[in-house]
Amino acid sequence: MEVRNRIIRKTVLWIIPIGVVLLIYACHHVEKEKVLFPPVYVAKHTLMTLSPDFTMEADSTALYKQYLRLRTGKEFPMIGVLRVNGKSYRFIGGDSLRIAPIASIYSGEGWSGKYSYLYPGVGWEKQGYDDSQWQDGTGAFGVKNIYYPVHTLWGANNIYVRRHITIDDKEALEGRKMYVRYICDGQIDLYCNGEHIPHIDNQSMQLECRQLSGMIVNHLQSGDNVIAAFGHSKGGGFALLDFGLYVENKTYCELDTATLKQVDVQATQTHYVFQCGSVELQLDFISPGLLDEPDMRGCPVGLITYHVVPQEGECPDVEILFDVDMEWSFDRFSVDMKAEGKEYSYEGGHAVFSQKLGGEQMDFGALLIGYEEERTMQYEGDNIYTCWSKGGEKTIEDMMRLVGDQCWTLKDKCDETDNLLKENAFRNGYKKLAQILPVYRNFMANHRLVMNADNKFYCFGDTLGNIRETCECFPALLLWGRVDLMKGLLNSVFETCENGDWVKKYPPYDIGTYPISGRQSSVEDHSIEVAADMLMMTLAIVELENDFDYAEKHWGLLQQWAAYLEACIQNEPTFPSELLNGNDERVKRVLGWKAYQKLIQWRQNNG
Repeated sequence: MEVRNRIIRKTVLWIIPIGVVLLIYACHHVEKEKVLFPPVYVAKHTLMTLSPDFTMEADSTALYKQYLRLRTGKEFPMIGVLRVNGKSYRFIGGDSLRIAPIASIYSGEGWSGKYSYLYPGVGWEKQGYDDSQWQDGTGAFGVKNIYYPVHTLWGANNIYVRRHITIDDKEALEGRKMYVRYICDGQIDLYCNGEHIPHIDNQSMQLECRQLSGMIVNHLQSGDNVIAAFGHSKGGGFALLDFGLYVENKTYCELDTATLKQVDVQATQTHYVFQCGSVELQLDFISPGLLDEPDMRGCPVGLITYHVVPQEGECPDVEILFDVDMEWSFDRFSVDMKAEGKEYSYEGGHAVFSQKLGGEQMDFGALLIGYEEERTMQYEGDNIYTCWSKGGEKTIEDMMRLVGDQCWTLKDKCDETDNLLKENAFRNGYKKLAQILPVYRNFMANHRLVMNADNKFYCFGDTLGNIRETCECFPALLLWGRVDLMKGLLNSVFETCENGDWVKKYPPYDIGTYPISGRQSSVEDHSIEVAADMLMMTLAIVELENDFDYAEKHWGLLQQWAAYLEACIQNEPTFPSELLNGNDERVKRVLGWKAYQKLIQWRQNNG
């Protein structure tokens, strides 16, 4: 990327592992005075929102206790270290599984191996077996032109592969756990120096990792070792086999941890303050895609900004370091990196960035993280694209540049948004209201903002058009005044009923499962609940906009759903005396009907 000299001085690191992008910025920034309010503490919350497939979550306030996790449950093994006068403090990442390759899978040039399609006889898996007559091949093995970098064609039902691995000094590995990583589309059996590796999952199209037993590790030796694999293809044009040997990486396990001083969870950001020796580290996780900005709507790029503040009168030697295990995180195999002016490296699947801070250097910077989902959504038979992509014209790289160029401006806008919402909550005496500020971030983490070719806006979760989930989101959206998101949640439901795809007297519970809309995925209709919810949510939009236009566009359906509720009420003339709650269908009938009566009043006054 061409780095232009502007007011903002930039340092850029790109790490692009097919769908995942990391970008480092170290920029000049003028701090604005902030209005101070009591911090909001939420232990478990969405830390950074990129997309439903990639959203960071914090399970505790101490980021250094364990790796961050994604919404999917997968670990995000990023390490953050601040070095102060030669002493290192870990502020992100725990002592969870972290590995380094002895013999890596899917390296750019592939790896050398011996293979045979025919059964080679007894003892083929042992270290001392003579494989000189086998064919020479380059891993991985499989069918060409699939998503994985296959170097050698797997052209039969069965394949036998031997990979010779050199260990320079076995004693240097003492006390460290050993692992085999593999991926296979079909049956697989793995052996290490002739010893069978148990608990191998067959037909796994995800990268898997298994620890080697003590007995197998004892059979490893300095010099030549052999990992042997048998693969059986299930046919149908699919075949894939790749494997490698890894060792436990203890680089950051024994570091001292930073001292957590404060956590503040806001609508678009989470602020952390750490003490690292004589230096205070201010760390912010920012989701600029939460802003009501046309170019940023649903933007899958987040920021981690950092600022070091030494004790008064001191000028320590400070360096910040981020280390991301790309292989372990993303199961990816292609990395492109560009940087200028700062230290970075990519070796053994680890992307490492470091920056000198303080003194005559800048005392702040930002790490940008982006993610682009690989699946294209289909709605009503047509491809539909995320809002930020502008109909598929913009790429994740474009958004990284956009966010990078506006890095500190976006942070200022997030600060203004957070302060405004927090101020409104506290000054109106709603202290508890401040506790639901992160709910908005959770909503954005669970939904995709998309637009069709006619610029019609939709908001979809994993279950498309799920009315119950939508209704649960409305209070937070009302707080934020996001009528665009509220309409985006309902538009698909109205259209499904209006275009004839749904013919019942009440709305569908949902309209399918991501990424393809279609028939209702729920086996139950929940007819009363969804009819009432749609009436109440439409009323909320009307009252928030102070305009009846949205309800008028769908008035025929609203009348139909209200008539259905009225018929249900008439079938139960006596209201029960026992205690009820908001989820009780009998309550829903009444609330939905009352919402319809208010809509009638709005229509009369509008008319």
